[in-house]
Amino acid sequence: MSLTMKTVYLLVLVSLCQALPLDSKAGLLSAPHLLRVNIIDPPAIEMTWNKIESADAKDPVIGYKVKVWEVQNTTNTLFVVVDGNVEELVKAEEPAIDLLSELGGSPDEIQVPADVTTAVYRKVKMDITYEVRVQAYTKLENGPLSDPVRVKLSKP
Repeated sequence: MSLTMKTVYLLVLVSLCQALPLDSKAGLLSAPHLLRVNIIDPPAIEMTWNKIESADAKDPVIGYKVKVWEVQNTTNTLFVVVDGNVEELVKAEEPAIDLLSELGGSPDEIQVPADVTTAVYRKVKMDITYEVRVQAYTKLENGPLSDPVRVKLSKP
């Protein structure tokens, strides 16, 4: 008597899909564009952006949030051998600009009403890099952030 073994395979396919409900209010605001970033005296950063309109007339833009982060440098230490001696090289670098997410840490935030498209950030320190982004907001939602702009004040 010969026994044959049969193997049963179970194949499971999982399909992932992400979408918003059809009645969702998300995405009714667009991101502002920073049109101008100026350094004014006494040292301050003046930002100007385009006006944003909500696609939902029942939920209009009520203002803008200007977010300003201090960009923290990362310090890299590299040891190299030169003529038989170990030398230490220390290099400070800014993190790359990330268009898709915010910098870490808590930004300073300036809020202005919907009819204003300019703001001034006055807590500027020399030799510090700042990243600036703007977003429109309504009663129901915060819109997407503008693309980041970096500014650094240095004495010649």
